[in-house]
Amino acid sequence: MNNTTRLQPSFPPYAQTVVGIVFGILLLLTIVLNVMALRVLYRTRARYSVLFSVYLAHVFLSNILVNLLDIPFDFFDKMFPGHLTFTPCIVYSYVNWMLFAILTNAHLLITLNRVWAVVHPFSYHRLQHSLRLAVGSCAVTWLFVHVCAGPLFIYRIYRLNEHDTCLIDMTDYSPAQSIPVQIWETAVFAVLFVVPIVSIVALYPWIAWKRKQAKRFLRRDSTKVARQSVTDGKTFRVLMVLTGSLLFSWIPELIWWIMQDWVGIDAAVYAVIDLVLDMTWAAQGLLDPTLFIMVLRE
Repeated sequence: MNNTTRLQPSFPPYAQTVVGIVFGILLLLTIVLNVMALRVLYRTRARYSVLFSVYLAHVFLSNILVNLLDIPFDFFDKMFPGHLTFTPCIVYSYVNWMLFAILTNAHLLITLNRVWAVVHPFSYHRLQHSLRLAVGSCAVTWLFVHVCAGPLFIYRIYRLNEHDTCLIDMTDYSPAQSIPVQIWETAVFAVLFVVPIVSIVALYPWIAWKRKQAKRFLRRDSTKVARQSVTDGKTFRVLMVLTGSLLFSWIPELIWWIMQDWVGIDAAVYAVIDLVLDMTWAAQGLLDPTLFIMVLRE
């Protein structure tokens, strides 16, 4: 994922071939593994609430959509910088700002689902099989992301139209023009990425603690269904592995995103680090379904 668009040095032909093969394998494995996870989820859907199942499907489908669109454009933009023209760059920018944010917030939905289960297990039990609530929550996530990032996305399209390429070099503008844009981008990024990721990380140990407390309390409760809403070990382990996947993929990316605007980095070093971190992030599309399937086989 790119925060800024700076012209990077082209990679030599042999490197382009190697990177192209790696990106192609990543794309193929992402699609295959997420489709497998969706199939496994469908076959084992009786183990989970409708809410939890829909949220998981939302993550797997988002993985497919993001990587299907991002990896080809990302490869072309990395290997042939400055050659991605206006129309495909709109799609690339949409993936970078909208779909990445939707995937991140799809993970947040799973965490919030577990928060609800441990805080209000009885109300959760009453509504856990509401398909309308599940689909509505996912739809609200899409709406929220587009409301937050939509104006910035439109602004970037306007700037791209001026340059006729996918390169927006803010050094072409005065500080009065570039600094507000950087602040705007940072604010949107914080709302759509930093806040959800920090929330997921912070809520995980709290959920574990509340779950332990609730298990002790509900042992004395005769309502079996309420007890199952809290003590289901499978759903908690799914949350654990998806949180780990998110941390592995996003923490380096978050640090890199912040460094891009505020720390001077040599162009060649920038190109290599950016490429490696993009592959690390793409690994989330592999880790999510793989770890989910492993949890079910325990």
